[in-house]
Order: sequence, then C-alpha cells, then structure tokens
Amino acid sequence: MQHVGNIDADAGGSDQDHAASTAEGGPEMEQITFILNSIDARHDVEMQALEQSSAEDDLKEFIREDMQARHRTRRAPYAALLEALRQRQDKTCAA
Repeated sequence: MQHVGNIDADAGGSDQDHAASTAEGGPEMEQITFILNSIDARHDVEMQALEQSSAEDDLKEFIREDMQARHRTRRAPYAALLEALRQRQDKTCAA
C-alpha cells in the first residue's frame, strides 16, 4: 500500500500540497504530518508482512480489509485535524 502522493484519500490533498502548506503552517502541522507518516509507514510494513505470509489468499483478503479499516480509523482524526489547520491557515492568509 502506498500513501505517497495522497495524505488521505478521504481527506483529500497530496503530499506535495501538504508539504508546501506544512512549511508555511508551522510546528503543529509538521507534528501532525510526522504522525500521519508514522501511521502510514507502520501500515505499509504490516501490509508487506501480510503479503509475504504463507496464509491462504481468502484469509489474507479478510485480514487486509481489517487492516485497511483500522488504518483509516487510526489516521482519520489526524487527517481531519490537519485539514482544519489548513482551513484556518487559508482564512488567516486571506484576511
């Protein structure tokens, strides 16, 4: 599973857009970015381990769906917070 280029499909925004706004958004946005990247990296390692396992394909699919749901649940509050910070930043810049 790859997350580069997409911070969160449900939250929208690309890593490139995100990197630019993070540079302007200060340490709070940087910290959230770090957390999201950590969550994504851990998920990638777990998914890779699953794919390399000798489990039956049906079992792998069941586990994969569960892992993806847990991943989305874990990162959703951080993605929402990041989006709220971006919106606040946009309002501040527009004012």
